[in-house]
Amino acid sequence: MAKKVIFLTGATGYIGSSLIPKFLEHGYHIKALVRPKKDTSINRLSQALSRFYPSPTDISKVIKNIDIIEGDIAKENLGLSSSAIKSLSHEITDLFHCAAAVSFNEDKQALLRAHNIKGTEHIMSFARFFHNAHVHYMSTAYVCGQRKGVIKEQDLNVGQKFNNVYENIKCTAEELAHDYANRYNMKITIYRPSVIVGDSQTGTNYSNYGPYGILRIEDISIRKLRQEFEKQNPIFQNSAAKIKDGKFFIPLRVKGNNNKKLNLVTSDYAMEAIFQIFISKENIGKTFHITNSDPPKVRLLKDCISELLNVEGIEFVGLSEFEKKPMTPWELIFDKNIRIYTPYLLVDEPKFDDTNTQSVLKDCATKQVYFDKHLIMKLLRYSRSTGYGKKT
Repeated sequence: MAKKVIFLTGATGYIGSSLIPKFLEHGYHIKALVRPKKDTSINRLSQALSRFYPSPTDISKVIKNIDIIEGDIAKENLGLSSSAIKSLSHEITDLFHCAAAVSFNEDKQALLRAHNIKGTEHIMSFARFFHNAHVHYMSTAYVCGQRKGVIKEQDLNVGQKFNNVYENIKCTAEELAHDYANRYNMKITIYRPSVIVGDSQTGTNYSNYGPYGILRIEDISIRKLRQEFEKQNPIFQNSAAKIKDGKFFIPLRVKGNNNKKLNLVTSDYAMEAIFQIFISKENIGKTFHITNSDPPKVRLLKDCISELLNVEGIEFVGLSEFEKKPMTPWELIFDKNIRIYTPYLLVDEPKFDDTNTQSVLKDCATKQVYFDKHLIMKLLRYSRSTGYGKKT
């Protein structure tokens, strides 16, 4: 059998770089699309791989097994020449599309559309140049938007509303991928992870979204509030804020539901599941939820963050609480900062059916990891120790 060659987008991103060691370990050859920037492509790919290969010597050896192709998914034909495409068309067996722009901010809509919708269109059009290549498309479980109940893996757009522009655009992009595959009889597999956090053993992580984004916002906010309290800012007059035995107590109500669950999966489980699906003989034309069947509650995340930040008084409350008693000045500021995450703290998530995924994993050692306090503290401590990615 001919050696499989993978064309990989998003190689310097979190998911793409995490899959590279898996592919290389099992003998696949990788052609990595890397967007040209001021820093060289090889330097950025080396930096992305440094969390798996701490030794510069090991990274150099690994890079030799990867062909770096400079291009951009936001451009037609990925910005590649006709001769380059012709050369690739005889080699590629699988195209793994992990590149995407991630932001929940409405003002980033143009960027999100350029990379996630036009980028998908360019990738699917590009895949048509290859001879019977298999497209592996990285989507997100949150294309379900605000739907309730059980979300089947084959479900996509049923007219649902969305929590933010990112979810909406990713749903449109996945529809586009399906349309291309159906129209041109292309082999395609869709992967839908929920929120991928760090490694269950080490806590290692390089994402600033999900619980890490919430922690970062609370960390910055609490430090600033404590500084203002110590300066005797008048806004705290007649409040219950105090510092006792080094712990900062501040009454801070946050929009949220203590019993609401957060669908988190560890990176080691997610990457192994994705790889097992990738090599499965039963993956063509199917969608796979990489999700958690027993996710942790918001209350546990809040307790862990409070302990890590050495603070008390933070509580998640429903919207009706603010009708009874208006927000304090510091609650107004905090609410504005954390607004992009509010839907994920407040509104109940659906249950993601992952029948297809578990069917592939049934004979594997890969199992979901239970999120207890010990694991969440490990993940949060690592993220905070790196300055939320700044020191890595």
